[in-house]
Amino acid sequence: MDRLASLRIGALAALLLIAAASQAQPLVEGIQPDQVFAVQEHRATIPFRALQSGSLAAEVRDCQTGEVMAQARWEIIPGAPPVSDPPEDSSKPLRTSARDLYIPRVPINPSAPYQIRFQQGAVTQQIDNILVGEIWAVAGCANAYGAPGRKNRLPIPQVHYLKNDVWQAGEDPLIDTPETLAAGYQWVTPWLRAAQDYYKNTGIPVGVTGWAYPGLSISSLWSEDRQLIPVLRDFLEKDARNASTFFWFQGAADAYPAAIDTYPRYLQSLADSARRLTANPDLLMVVFQLPHYQLPTGAQPTPYFGRVRDAQFRFALRDSKTLLIPTMQFDIRASYLLAESGIHALAIELGQVLSRTRERGVSWYGPKPAVAGFDDASHRRIIVRFDEVERLVLDENAESDWMISDDRHLGYPEAQVLGVKDGVLNMRLEGARTGQLVSPHRDPNVRLQLEDSGFLRVMRASVHGKNAVRLDLAEPALPGATVSYGLWNNSSGSLRDGSGQYCPAFKEISIQPSLPR
Repeated sequence: MDRLASLRIGALAALLLIAAASQAQPLVEGIQPDQVFAVQEHRATIPFRALQSGSLAAEVRDCQTGEVMAQARWEIIPGAPPVSDPPEDSSKPLRTSARDLYIPRVPINPSAPYQIRFQQGAVTQQIDNILVGEIWAVAGCANAYGAPGRKNRLPIPQVHYLKNDVWQAGEDPLIDTPETLAAGYQWVTPWLRAAQDYYKNTGIPVGVTGWAYPGLSISSLWSEDRQLIPVLRDFLEKDARNASTFFWFQGAADAYPAAIDTYPRYLQSLADSARRLTANPDLLMVVFQLPHYQLPTGAQPTPYFGRVRDAQFRFALRDSKTLLIPTMQFDIRASYLLAESGIHALAIELGQVLSRTRERGVSWYGPKPAVAGFDDASHRRIIVRFDEVERLVLDENAESDWMISDDRHLGYPEAQVLGVKDGVLNMRLEGARTGQLVSPHRDPNVRLQLEDSGFLRVMRASVHGKNAVRLDLAEPALPGATVSYGLWNNSSGSLRDGSGQYCPAFKEISIQPSLPR
């Protein structure tokens, strides 16, 4: 073998050794392929942990153009000051003993993923498909999983999912579910389509992460020491760190008498905790108002779904960083669970409204009720006016979505048994002015017969001018009456603004004696 051949073989062996070293000895940890880093003020910080002392350099390159978008250098020396902030001049290495470091000032990449390359001597470590954009955190109960369906969206490079602690291409389902589906079906969610549409409208990549539990009541999120349960706290603090948006789709498990009074307080506590744990005091919270509930055959209507909807409505009124998205207008597959068609409709709606929010800031979604008043001396006609709307659209057969209450019409009767004390049965009556206990002779069952219940019937609902709805009543309403919309379990969305956004459900707005002209 001549000398030149020996040199070539030696060089090849050296290259192979370098490649093996590069594969066997990673330089850093804490960054995954496909990971999404949250942007703050148009740029992101990419943290990592260095595994060895010595000189270390990092470059962030656009995979499409090869352009270096950010870079930094370090001299990791035991005994040096534990500084972590890199100097403004990226050509100067930072002398530090710290191992927890970061690459600063990495811009959003709207066109192609990034590649991060670390180098220490002859050893390199390359991490691919890195995105800089927004983190969306999804949480709730059954509707947060999505629905069984046959249609699905193909992934795109600018939307990724964090599933089971691993970043990967955005492909449904987001959250693993315990339910086994029939052959040919798969889980579809609104989150993937919404994120893809959001990226197309804004140029901002999205990373989505989620946590859900079937049948979840909001009170069960807190332990006995009034701390958020560890699994949700860890999800918000780790997976959703620096998130821009927090989706909350829950409430059906709280639609019963003992829970409804505390729901508003727990919802506010959840918002406060999410903003604290994600380290984003401006976190946008998106609350999905409960869908309509399909009552079992023969069951009597009850107001508790409506009361959860109303609690969500009034929370959004108070919290300027919350979007309330009605879902009563979407198709359901069973009970209160959205169907595949409902999921796709919600996804389209969500992508549009979030894109507008990104451009214009948080604003009220859909028609916002402002004031109600009688329009005639006989109290048989009511006008309900709405804010921030130039045109209203009312679907046919909308009359059943409107409820009028007064001293003679107090809603459907309810009796909540509070308990027995000293031989006395204690009950709280709602939706009835008077009542009596009825027990036929020798009948061991006691019935509570309630009077003066039900609503004052709306004969016709119609659009009145540009920003009001007129309600014609079957009989005069008494002074002090109230108007509600979409309050009951089986109410569906029937009122929209000119851009197609549906009105959220609301309860008991007082009807004034008259409205100013």
